Amino acid sequence: PMTFKYLNSPRIEQKIKSALALLSDKGARSYDTSSCGLHFHVSRAGITPQAIVNLLVMTARFKDVIFKLSRRTEYNFIRWSRAYDEATELTPEVKNNIKNGDDGYFSRYHMVNLTNRNTVEFRFFRGTLNHQSFFGALHFINFLVEYALKCETENDITSEAIEFIKQAKDYSDELKNLMEKVGL
Repeated sequence: PMTFKYLNSPRIEQKIKSALALLSDKGARSYDTSSCGLHFHVSRAGITPQAIVNLLVMTARFKDVIFKLSRRTEYNFIRWSRAYDEATELTPEVKNNIKNGDDGYFSRYHMVNLTNRNTVEFRFFRGTLNHQSFFGALHFINFLVEYALKCETENDITSEAIEFIKQAKDYSDELKNLMEKVGL
């Protein structure tokens, strides 16, 4: 399976770099078009219902940080990957339903898409053929998932954007580079 560890192995990392370079050399477009996004799917097998709630809370709470990281235009960010509103959409009832395995009433065009049966889809990044941006995005997704799994409840998630940014930058050089590239 395509685990985070597998994707970061030197051999696979080089293959991804080569593939992105080849696409760029052949004239493919990704970043400079409004119709391309970089989406990551993470297997639900390793994500608890509480971690799913935590992911929704994090993406709602830190949507401004994620917007900067996404490199999308504001229009495309809202159109293709809007955040759930923590106060009105992530109510205690909704969170309890998710914790009990009922997350089937969400829509596809959100930062965290729960409509796929076997995966949780992260769909907020602008497309890229730049390997540094690709790996920075990959590391951010892994950071989010690991953070979500680490928190026993949504109350364990920091409410301070500055602390969230610090934790993310400390996660890996790839993520730190991406964050600094976008001014975080």
